Amino acid sequence: MSDRAYAVVDLGALGFEEGAHILLNRALARIPPGAELAVTGTDPALEVHLAVWCREAGHRWTPREHGATGP
Repeated sequence: MSDRAYAVVDLGALGFEEGAHILLNRALARIPPGAELAVTGTDPALEVHLAVWCREAGHRWTPREHGATGP
């Protein structure tokens, strides 16, 4: 997670097939354009689904740095 994050969304175990994209859209609606939204979660496919969703929606996606700690 970046120190530049404007807001954080913790999806827990919620996957994209269960509606994670709805929570992300709600969070994005509350932050200014260009702000960074950090997303955390435990779903095993989160990173792959998040990358695809960002690409389809026209958002920039920056993967978590290897060795990063935290939620």
